Amino acid sequence: MKALVYEGIGKISYKDIEGPDNEVVLKVISSGLCGTDLKTYLKGHPMFTPPTVLGHECIAEIVKIDEKNSKFKKGDKVVVAPYIECGVCDKCLNGNPELCERKSYLSTGCFCEFISMDNFHASRALIKIDELDDVYTLTEPLACVINGIEKLNGKYSKNLIVGGGPMGMLFYLMFKILGKEALIVESTEWRREFLKEKDIKTISPDEKDTGEKYDNVILAVNKPELVNQYKENIKDGGIMLLFAGYPAGTLLEISAYDVHYREIIIKGSFGFAKKHFVSGLNFINKNKECFRNTITDTYKIEEGKQAFDIFKSGKSMKVVIRI
Repeated sequence: MKALVYEGIGKISYKDIEGPDNEVVLKVISSGLCGTDLKTYLKGHPMFTPPTVLGHECIAEIVKIDEKNSKFKKGDKVVVAPYIECGVCDKCLNGNPELCERKSYLSTGCFCEFISMDNFHASRALIKIDELDDVYTLTEPLACVINGIEKLNGKYSKNLIVGGGPMGMLFYLMFKILGKEALIVESTEWRREFLKEKDIKTISPDEKDTGEKYDNVILAVNKPELVNQYKENIKDGGIMLLFAGYPAGTLLEISAYDVHYREIIIKGSFGFAKKHFVSGLNFINKNKECFRNTITDTYKIEEGKQAFDIFKSGKSMKVVIRI
């Protein structure tokens, strides 16, 4: 089958590889390009050893399945959760399923013609959709955003999002749908102008009001110095959410005064659980055109190198690769 193969830092090749075979086989229709894919391409990643296939924001069509022993059938259109929690470990039972250490994962990435899995994984990780629309590739990133929003002061309404890339934009759109106030701070001029064209409140870091206070500050870029820089914008008792992933060994600096006397809370948010994935799909079904605005570029799989390059340039929002 044809695939985009990550072969090392800065190396993506379109080539033939052996196709998968398992109890369930899916024909991949399209898959979103995410920040983790880009970081792997630019710097490498401990979880992805080249040569390997990246991509995990996928919609597909079932081409092989035992219809007698499944709720699915051949031809079903599905959105694919790249991993799913076990549901029975301590973390799952204690309300942190996104941290499950016994997750089952897809055996390969989705920038290829076919993926496969066993019946058990398929029964839990696939959800039917009515049409093979690129907007459904946003289900996984939106699930991560919904997990992050769960960690915030939901009863309050004023939110500052630091970073106006695809994830920052999804945060803003979710706050808008939920009736909450939000503002994005974005350093890249192209993205600022794009967001403003979509009626999304956006400013540059230089325009930030140092005296303005927010119930929640969401860091959607992985620059550790921003923790100390934006702590002054958090209301007493407010939350700073570390949404972007930080490299191992990264240290953060924040004064004990702010934590003790102002009761500022620092929280993390990692990945998603099945409930967030289902919720993300439901929100997309009700707000398709709203979320579709995040997709700025689509490329054929053979144009994969161009897809990575446009995402790297900062002159795109969500990039989708069509298989």
